Amino acid sequence: MASLQDEEEGGLLFGLGYLEVGHCPNGDYVIADVGSEFGVVRYICHEECAADNDFEGFSEYSKVVATSLGEFVFGLDQGAIGSDYFDEPSLKPW
Repeated sequence: MASLQDEEEGGLLFGLGYLEVGHCPNGDYVIADVGSEFGVVRYICHEECAADNDFEGFSEYSKVVATSLGEFVFGLDQGAIGSDYFDEPSLKPW
C-alpha cells in the first residue's frame, strides 16, 4: 500500500480536492476537503488505498466524520467520533 503522502498518490488526491491530514490508529486515512465541501473531514478505509487506486468515486469507501477540522478535534476529544472508518460513534458532534 502506498502512502497518500507519496508524490504520485498524494498529488492525485490533492488534484481531486482533498488533503491528507492524518492517520487513524489502524492505518485509515484522515482527509480534509479543500475543494467542493471545504473543510469536511473524512476517513478513508486503508484497505481501499492500494498503490494502483485512482481514487475515482472514493466516496464509496470513505465517510464524513465532521464538517470541519475544529469539529473533528472536538469530536475526538469528546468521544463523539469513532477512532477509524469502522468505529461507529454513539454521538455526533453536529
